Amino acid sequence: MGDPLTPLLCHRLRGFCCIALLLVAGNLEALEIHVAPLVVESLNAGPGLLKQKNPCKDLVRLLHDGDHQGAVSVTLLPEMKYGAPRSFLEAAELCETVGIDYLLYGYIREEEYSWDCEIKLYVREMNTVAELFFCRDATDHYDRMLDELSRKILDYFYSDVGLAPYTPAPEPDRKIFSIPIHPGYWSPGGEELGKVSIGIGRIESGVLFVPVSPLWYHGDVPWELQTGVTLSYSLATNDKEYESFLLHSMRINLPLLAAAELRNGQSIVLGGGVSMQFDILNQDRQYYGSYSAFSAAPGVFVEAAYRYRLNDSWKLGLRTALELAFFSVLQSNVVTGVYGLYEFAPLEPSIDGRNQ
Repeated sequence: MGDPLTPLLCHRLRGFCCIALLLVAGNLEALEIHVAPLVVESLNAGPGLLKQKNPCKDLVRLLHDGDHQGAVSVTLLPEMKYGAPRSFLEAAELCETVGIDYLLYGYIREEEYSWDCEIKLYVREMNTVAELFFCRDATDHYDRMLDELSRKILDYFYSDVGLAPYTPAPEPDRKIFSIPIHPGYWSPGGEELGKVSIGIGRIESGVLFVPVSPLWYHGDVPWELQTGVTLSYSLATNDKEYESFLLHSMRINLPLLAAAELRNGQSIVLGGGVSMQFDILNQDRQYYGSYSAFSAAPGVFVEAAYRYRLNDSWKLGLRTALELAFFSVLQSNVVTGVYGLYEFAPLEPSIDGRNQ
């Protein structure tokens, strides 16, 4: 009775064993893979899309971006120096010449109505092709075809070889609107106002907009940018040693904030922006009757906050800020209080590509 394993299964088992043994010998460090220039062909009678694309660079970028576990290190070989290997022997010779252990090589072909792609993984230590990767898609889905190809390659190393569990990056949320609500206390400062006034309370609210979340990663920490407009109202009164007055201070703020999403629903917010401050002073003077004054000045601010996600809509935490207003005498305000944020659900694209 013959061997029940088919030649394809034998091929896959041999490739798996090769890489597994080499990984054990290499102390399970990140696998260094080189990508050779691909053989690029176009059977399309028209201008063709391949003249506008760079499949090698696109594939390397997708492999790099998709490897969230840091399991593989991908390097593209320069085409002008090495050329594109077309056969097993050329791939083996290239690996021996350059000193490459793992090489991805193959071809991508643009046909009249479809893409056709075949990539092989050559292992120099065992002098064998460990795995074959095939992809085929319609001509108007070049990006999808390469994305599927990169997923197949990474999935092979993650699932079949066992380098790391495959966890695709979640799709980012887009166009998130939120309403900040910041009740708290302010302490007016400056050479003049800081001596005669005491803060009573402060409230700030407005609209913030997040185009994409996350926008980037620092290590494994996702970050997003928030911008928008807020309006604050602060009330202060006189120190007991001075005549009675009320100071109404309003600011229009244009913030630019960076928020880092930490673990377990925790996040931090850092940022600042520009402002316009309007002050109204109402005073009952003991000998001169009622007195009112209005003033306005541009300003800047910096802020920091810690917040915790309560549910899908609400985040709650603490916030502090330093505000400057450029009156004839510089005014500085220290703000502390509660950080509240109500987030609306992200807008999702409909079938025709518009936002719902």
